[in-house]
Amino acid sequence: MLVRKKVHLRKGVHNIKVVSPNVNGKIDLLTISSRRLLSDLFAAENKIVSIRQVSATAWTLKLNSTSSCLLTFEESYDPGWILVINDSLIRSIPVNGIVNGFYITRCYIHEILYIKFWPQDVFKFGWNLSTFCILLSMYSLAVGFSIERRREIKLL
Repeated sequence: MLVRKKVHLRKGVHNIKVVSPNVNGKIDLLTISSRRLLSDLFAAENKIVSIRQVSATAWTLKLNSTSSCLLTFEESYDPGWILVINDSLIRSIPVNGIVNGFYITRCYIHEILYIKFWPQDVFKFGWNLSTFCILLSMYSLAVGFSIERRREIKLL
């Protein structure tokens, strides 16, 4: 059931209680915004200077941002996407329910940003660990076979 309801509030502090119209009590999407904030988010002075794809799951970009901004990344939304700026992480948020967004709260002039899918790093670590264990097992078998072969030669 789709319920669209706009509520206009005057400037000030408000207590808001959200009650689901559904029987199961689940709310799929709730959007709260202010016009001033949205105009700040999409201000013309925030722009991407350059973008480069490093791998299938990583990009670097240079950003000129003089205010807060919402950086949208047009991949299907997945909470595994993160933005790394100066060793700090920003997790992705769904934008329009389908793409990744990163809310940048500070000013970044000529900063290099790194967007990556962190589950890929976990996969790579697991792959490398598995490869190391297989090679170690093969080495152990070869050494064991060599020692056993030497014993057989000494017994003859």
